[in-house]
Amino acid sequence: MKSRTTYKVTHPAVARRISNFLPFIPFSYVQVAVISHKVLRSLGNRIRMPIDLHSQPPQPVGHLHLSLVKDGDLCKLLAEDYIQELAARSVQNRVHGLEDEVFMLYTASSDEITESTNEGPHVKYTMQLHPADPTFEVAIREDGATLIRSE
Repeated sequence: MKSRTTYKVTHPAVARRISNFLPFIPFSYVQVAVISHKVLRSLGNRIRMPIDLHSQPPQPVGHLHLSLVKDGDLCKLLAEDYIQELAARSVQNRVHGLEDEVFMLYTASSDEITESTNEGPHVKYTMQLHPADPTFEVAIREDGATLIRSE
């Protein structure tokens, strides 16, 4: 009797969708930092896109500019969260958590979110390391807001 896995991979409906098998090789710390930078830049590009409330799905967060302060140090910190079994997905998950923080900050603003926001200047946010005993944490703030140091 064939195993289910063998059947699934050799079944024509599945097999024709597979174009390559790639071996999994764990990333080094430096490679993970580079992946972190790529994923952060991708986040910056996504939130820079204009607000579009009529698309499916709607894009209520947009027209933002994200600055990375000391991006090398920031990426090194994110690389510490790397989980070898999850590969680059672990870094993506961490950055998606930061994206959620940007979303929460943006939607907490007293300004109404409309597509007319696209006509004005980009809303600027800064992402940087913030001291947190005994290490650091990632802090995101709207430019002009005070970064409160933890004691």
